[in-house]
Amino acid sequence: MTDKVKTVALLGLTAVMATGCFVGARNASEPRLGSSSIAASRTAPAYLREAQVLYEGSTDGLPKDTPADEIAHYKAMLAELQTRNYAACAGCHQVNGGGNKAINATNFQDAGWQANNSSPGMVTSIVNGKGKVMPAYKDKLTLQQINYLVEYIRRFEKKRTDAAPITAGIPSGTTTPAELPVAEATAQR
Repeated sequence: MTDKVKTVALLGLTAVMATGCFVGARNASEPRLGSSSIAASRTAPAYLREAQVLYEGSTDGLPKDTPADEIAHYKAMLAELQTRNYAACAGCHQVNGGGNKAINATNFQDAGWQANNSSPGMVTSIVNGKGKVMPAYKDKLTLQQINYLVEYIRRFEKKRTDAAPITAGIPSGTTTPAELPVAEATAQR
């Protein structure tokens, strides 16, 4: 009986190992979406610089250490995209990702929006467009470029520093902001 259990366990382990090698196979030059915070803290890799150019529609905001040949490549890419009526994302969503409120453009800095929208859903929105305002980019950008944009958009989310109100030093029973010291009243809003 134990030999059968060992054989089944060994076969199961072999099957998991064999199929696991092929799950998630990808082009090694493409980034992994949802990369770690450590990887995000490094200098911007080329795919993020490309996404920034696509998002802003310009090479002006690129880091100063971006190689000249890479900048020339991006300028040529933008010129080619202009022939297909490419409208850069920052035109509506703003360079800082805050979104143009006048046209109800999505605010990518909103942590709630980021949490409630999946990356595949964002890809779908970019590919097919949204409503009458956001155009479809399926004929203008490659799927790889769209994935780069999604990764770039994910980086707009601001970290909340006011997650919990400051209560240290507040006398118990104090409930109105007028009764609180100025710094603590601001923190509780």
